Amino acid sequence: MYSPWLIPGPVQTASYITALRTSIRNRRGLIDDVPEAVKVRVEKQQIVYGNQ
Repeated sequence: MYSPWLIPGPVQTASYITALRTSIRNRRGLIDDVPEAVKVRVEKQQIVYGNQ
């Protein structure tokens, strides 16, 4: 899914992901799984960048 308002997933930083997920969580009243979600997204970036 493309959005001109968001940075593409493979180039998102942990700080950006945290801010984005926190904003969504607060708007939608979701559970606080932000740290876990950030960890998973950053780990998925290894597919693109490998172990640096």
